[in-house]
Amino acid sequence: MKVVVCGDSFCAPSQDYPGYHFSELLDGDVINLARQGASNSAIFCQFNEALRMYPDIIVYGMTDPSRMLAPNPVLKAPQWTTPNVLKNIRYGNDDGFPTYNENKYAGDERAPFISHTIDTLVTNRQVLEGSREVVDAIKQYHAYLFDHDAQDCSTEKCIMDIVLEQNFKK
Repeated sequence: MKVVVCGDSFCAPSQDYPGYHFSELLDGDVINLARQGASNSAIFCQFNEALRMYPDIIVYGMTDPSRMLAPNPVLKAPQWTTPNVLKNIRYGNDDGFPTYNENKYAGDERAPFISHTIDTLVTNRQVLEGSREVVDAIKQYHAYLFDHDAQDCSTEKCIMDIVLEQNFKK
């Protein structure tokens, strides 16, 4: 049986406790796309990648909507690329340093986007490497445009629509 896991740190195995995560205890061919610091947008990309793998089961874990993708300030004009959309996203741990970037399911320091919590993006200088413009834009977004409940609801609806569509194709 082929299983693909999508999500944030709750769905990702811990480097500190190898062999104890639920995804490491499953039988069959298990591919874990989940990453620490993943936003719902990033998890949605994981889900799309999982669909392309034609698994028997997809484990999908949503995260708090206060995580987001931010443009990588190292790049002059970050652009989304294909075909491996997961390489577009760099993830970080709670200290802001990249983690889990050593494989084909995550971007590195050249990835056009960074996934993390809004708080970490605006307070940890290492994450956005001192880009005042990006930090100010995120603060403005959070202060004037971000609605936690609306983000939560829209993410859930998008996923449910895709799941229902996939079930009707069978």
